[in-house]
Amino acid sequence: MILDLVALRTLLAAVDLKGFGRAAERVNRSPGAVSLQIKALEERLDLKLFRKVGRQQVLTDEGEVLVGYARRLLALNDEAMVALHQLNPCCEILFGMPQDVADSLLPTTLARFREAHPSTKVRVNVDPNDRVLDELEAGQLDLGLVFRPADERDPSAIATVPMRWYAAPGFTPDPGAPLPLLVSDAPCLFRQTAMAALDAAGRSWRPAMSTTSLSALWAAARAGLGVLPRVAFQAPAGLEAGGEAMGLPPLPEMSLCLVKDAYRVRPTVARLASISKEVAVESCLT
Repeated sequence: MILDLVALRTLLAAVDLKGFGRAAERVNRSPGAVSLQIKALEERLDLKLFRKVGRQQVLTDEGEVLVGYARRLLALNDEAMVALHQLNPCCEILFGMPQDVADSLLPTTLARFREAHPSTKVRVNVDPNDRVLDELEAGQLDLGLVFRPADERDPSAIATVPMRWYAAPGFTPDPGAPLPLLVSDAPCLFRQTAMAALDAAGRSWRPAMSTTSLSALWAAARAGLGVLPRVAFQAPAGLEAGGEAMGLPPLPEMSLCLVKDAYRVRPTVARLASISKEVAVESCLT
């Protein structure tokens, strides 16, 4: 019998973070997928690894023994991967992010990374935020910078960013008519968040424009076609961030998160992650 290292990494995440839900965030999988991984590992070993005590899942004796070996096996695996990739530092890194993050953070991030690893190729996927999250969960990316609802328990969060209503200067929506919304195609975190806030406030709305292009949304906002809900991150000139003046409800904060594929351990990826976090924090503080 050969132990599944991917399942063992998930097991350690569940133990270290004290829950399957937090483990799911760490390994970029859904909580259901994490539960199925643990169950499959138990079936493969014909052992129970967890037992329920109150509302908590705690390790059985067999589970504690396995965790000890899992740490040693994964440490040896990671050591081997580092040694191999040090011999071949030119491996491509797959990095994903939404357009506004790319516009603001990517130039400085890539410049600093090139100084440290001039021979390493970085392939950047610039996609809508929710698509980048899907690509991370599917294991199609090494690294991603994405937005998530603000949560102080999220281990991947590196900065908190406010969300605002953006419109052309002087734009005044008719309070008696549905609010013209400029939104990305569903599924979209910002679209869902804005619509939920308007519904909770009893404010009617209509989609005045829907597209996958953030540039097109900014252009429509500047043209006065409607209101664009978005994080206050690299908003172009010629727009005003408001809400209260337009009679609109406040929007919640978002977390900028640096998400890594837990199963791709490479020093170049770790270095790019460190630089990305450094640049993001600097940008959010200025």
